[in-house]
Amino acid sequence: MLKLVKVNNYELGLRFKNEKLIEALSPGRYLAIGVLGERIDVVSEKDLLLRHSEIDEIVRSGFLNEFAEIVDLKDNERALLWVEGRFDRILGAGKHVIWNRFRNVKVDRLIVEEPQFTHKSLFQIANAPGSSQELQILQVEQGECCLYFKDGNFVTSLSHIDEPCTRYI
Repeated sequence: MLKLVKVNNYELGLRFKNEKLIEALSPGRYLAIGVLGERIDVVSEKDLLLRHSEIDEIVRSGFLNEFAEIVDLKDNERALLWVEGRFDRILGAGKHVIWNRFRNVKVDRLIVEEPQFTHKSLFQIANAPGSSQELQILQVEQGECCLYFKDGNFVTSLSHIDEPCTRYI
């Protein structure tokens, strides 16, 4: 079976053969030969992040390195994603493909083994949509002390003597 696929501006075509990514296609018209195990998936660079069921194969191929920033975060890592100088989101553990050809992106990697997260833009980061999925917000009232345990072991105490304080962990 033959299939004609059109890749528009702000899109890329991903040509797979037998489930292996063999090339990234710029805008234009392309023919995929299904009986030979070919398929072309069209993805939009207008979306900030690439969402695709074959993300591991796409990252491994290296074909998108000139179009996107590839971020592979381990279980103890997170990343702050800034787009055009504005905070956008916190990226959790896993592989992320961030389109950067038509926008300025900056990725700040963090190690999250410390119980307390501090950053000069903490309020902006903590109040962004979706941040609560990666941050646990804890209110420690005046005169209270919070004991922080990780995997059953005491790590530290979080307290604020003079006035209430919000902690992000």
